[in-house]
Amino acid sequence: MADGPNSAISEPSGRFYVVVGSFIDSDLAEDKANAIIKSGAQAYLLEPQGEEIYYRVGVNGANDYATANSGIDELKQTFGTEIWVLKY
Repeated sequence: MADGPNSAISEPSGRFYVVVGSFIDSDLAEDKANAIIKSGAQAYLLEPQGEEIYYRVGVNGANDYATANSGIDELKQTFGTEIWVLKY
């Protein structure tokens, strides 16, 4: 993934993301992120940290929880109900 708004993030920065997918395999996570990007939306590949083993794909990056969480009901219509906000 290219650097910029649609990018892999390898270090936590304290930002908030709506996680729309969680994958043990980095290739599957990247495929999901690229599909989101292809649809015209921003996507972020959140790399595992510490003992975490899952690559997460996030959308709606924001500096605070309320902003990231705004519109989550609409996002659930697109990505399903199993999405959540993560501080990373």
